[in-house]
Formats: sequence, C-alpha cells, structure tokens
Amino acid sequence: MKQTTKLPPENKNSLSNKVVLKQKIGISSKVIVITPILLIILFIAEFNYYYVFVMIIFIPIFGFNYEYVINQDAKCHSRLKLFNLIIYSYAKNFVKPEYLSLMKQSYREGGSWIWHPFFTENIVVNSRFMLYTIKFFNGKLRDTVFKTSKKEEAIQKTNELSKLLNVRITNTLKT
Repeated sequence: MKQTTKLPPENKNSLSNKVVLKQKIGISSKVIVITPILLIILFIAEFNYYYVFVMIIFIPIFGFNYEYVINQDAKCHSRLKLFNLIIYSYAKNFVKPEYLSLMKQSYREGGSWIWHPFFTENIVVNSRFMLYTIKFFNGKLRDTVFKTSKKEEAIQKTNELSKLLNVRITNTLKT
C-alpha cells in the first residue's frame, strides 16, 4: 500500500501569501537614461574601437525592470531585476491600506525634442496615454502600487491584493 504525503499548505504554493506586481519601465525612459552616457563615451572615444565595446556594455539596461512583492502584512519588497534575475532587493514602504482603488489614469511623457524641417524652432512633444492603476488608500495618504495598460491584468491583481490584505476595492472603471 502506497502512502501519499501531503505538502504543508505553505509549501504547496509559495506565492499564496504574496502578490507579485511586475512593473514595466518604458523604452523611452531607458533611452533617455542611456543616450547621454553613450554620447559622452562617443565624444571621449574619438572612434577608438575599445570605447565601442564599452558602449555595448550599456545594452543590458534594456533588460532592466523591477517588481513589488507584497505580503499579508502589507509589507513590501522591491526587487530590481536584470533579464529576470534578481540583482537587488530592498524593503519598500507603502501605506497600510484601508481600501484599494482601481482606476484608469492619464499619464504624460514630456520633454521629447523633435526637429522638423518646416518649422524654424524645435518642437517639444508631450505624449499622453492611459494606464490602469492600483492605489492603496489610508485616510488622505495614498500610494500607487501598480500600473498597466491591460485591464484584465489590473482587475486580476486588484482582486489578489484585496483577498491577500482583506480590504475592500473601490472600482472606478466603467464596465
């Protein structure tokens, strides 16, 4: 007769008492960070092949992201990741939520310079976009914990956080 051993509940699913919120950094933000560095290297390089190799070293910045891991006590850790490998983790302080809010919010990315031959001046372009956000609220305090362009993902993460933290959801999305 075979004996089957059951795993303890905490080992069945190691993420059952945590919610992982993977944050995405926009490509334009990464380009804004890396462009000045590359221009300085090019200026110093004077087209020496050694410095071209140094420029290649900065390519991994495009694989950089971070995530928040929130546990049942509303304690959070931020993990910095490079190509899905955790390179650094630290405690992140969010307000302990009384309730969660799920909303669609407008964001603006500004300061992009465009030169157009038909205009005598450079044009500053401000691009606007909408993201679904999850926020923790406690009185007048609030923290944005997650932003995504996918409605289903935002709803799923909000429900997971609500169950984990045992708080209510204020959903401002129109169904």
